[in-house]
Amino acid sequence: MDIFRQKKKETNHLISSIPIAFSRFKIIYDEELVPVDLLIQETNDEFDTLFGKDKKQFSGSKLSQVSPEFAKRLSNGIRESIYKIASKPHYETEIYIESRNTWYDIFAKIVDTDSLVVLYSDSSKRKIVEQELIESHKTFKNLYENAAIGLFRVSVDGTIVMANKTFHQILGIASYQVLMEEDDAHFGKNALRKKLPNETNPKNKSVFETYWEDNNGQCYHLLESYNPVKDKNGNLLYFEGIIENISDRKAAENQILELNNLFAELGVNTLKNIQLIVKKTNEILNGTVSIFYQRDKGRDALVTWPQSIFDLEETDETVNKNSLCFEIKMNGIEKVEVIPDLIKTDFYQTDLRIKKYGFRSFIGYPVILDGSTIGSLCMVDSKPRSFTHTEVNIIQTLSTALSLELKRKKLEENLRDARNEAEIANKAKTQFLANMSHELRTPLNGILGFSEMLIEFETDDKKLEMLEMIEKSGDQLLQIINDIFDYSKLEAGKLTLSEEEFELREMVSGIVKF
Repeated sequence: MDIFRQKKKETNHLISSIPIAFSRFKIIYDEELVPVDLLIQETNDEFDTLFGKDKKQFSGSKLSQVSPEFAKRLSNGIRESIYKIASKPHYETEIYIESRNTWYDIFAKIVDTDSLVVLYSDSSKRKIVEQELIESHKTFKNLYENAAIGLFRVSVDGTIVMANKTFHQILGIASYQVLMEEDDAHFGKNALRKKLPNETNPKNKSVFETYWEDNNGQCYHLLESYNPVKDKNGNLLYFEGIIENISDRKAAENQILELNNLFAELGVNTLKNIQLIVKKTNEILNGTVSIFYQRDKGRDALVTWPQSIFDLEETDETVNKNSLCFEIKMNGIEKVEVIPDLIKTDFYQTDLRIKKYGFRSFIGYPVILDGSTIGSLCMVDSKPRSFTHTEVNIIQTLSTALSLELKRKKLEENLRDARNEAEIANKAKTQFLANMSHELRTPLNGILGFSEMLIEFETDDKKLEMLEMIEKSGDQLLQIINDIFDYSKLEAGKLTLSEEEFELREMVSGIVKF
């Protein structure tokens, strides 16, 4: 008996030392040998702590009485649970007890026909981590699928093994498997497999530009990059690829380049510059026609490219007042006006040119001179389209360039008018000097003539000296008049120099006498 007691004591000690909750049940059968409940025979301290009761309260009690919710959660009943446990050598499951807000891992085994051993483990922390991992995976998958750039994975041999939705949208394909079915010529042209980075060649670029041609013949500029993924030993596993449609960016770069080339082409002739700006507006923005509409210019109100797009009779004021460009100009809207589809606006009914020429989209900006809106620079296209941020900036820049050319043209006209006025004034002054020179010489010649005659007949030395002084004064006055006349010649560029001899002593003596 002591041996049995010792063995039972050791068994109890072993059960109590188990670090997780333990219980042993006796399976209760009904008259038809159907399991209907579990009778608690033995528990450990962890089980008591788990259920918040002393083992004396558990021993000899039915599970349905001690924890009805737990019993019900066992696969919706004792019977189903016992059948499931009996069908496997080791039965594992997990249950959630709502009243405790706790998840449990259950490990059960039927020892004999009527004895059941169960281990319980609180798995709430693990479930929280698992749920966080699930949410993290969902978040990552959502970010991966809806990323603004195409993401894909390529095996070492160049096979695409996964890709997101943006990848398919960029290439216009239903699934990346379609690419694997294309021939080498297609891939040679589109460079998706042929340009994978070579690990043995460090000079091989992992980022490069290429292009893609869809089934409709539309070409797109693409930017591809590949990042090798390796294991902890440095062995190459696969490539993570990124693909981006940079067609808009390439188009913007080309437009900026054309804009810079335009500024390099501008010369000194303002009228030619204005025509060139209007022409380049259409070419850079790739539209149907570009229009520079000017207020109060009558038949010269429109400068267009192509120049023959409008009939001359359509430039009358009645049509102008109903036109797009006229509305922007007259309203003084100092911002870019963008209309992706003209059919959705009132201008489709009021602007006769829109219907006649089939215009569908519009972009325009007012032309401002000295703080006043004097016109507008517009571009219209025969198809509906959206305009990029670069194109909005370009129309504004071209309109500003047009304003500067008009400003320079106005300054040139003002300078030309000022020069003409100056030339007229100078001619008047020259004519006045010439007339005055003639008018002054006539009485002076009389004075000099009579002085010479009086000198010839005068015998009184004192009077003779006075007459000679009169004659010399008249000569000097005549010289001054001649100098004034020479000044007019100087302005006309017709002055000539002549050499003459003179008596220095006589000149000095005459000056002293005066």
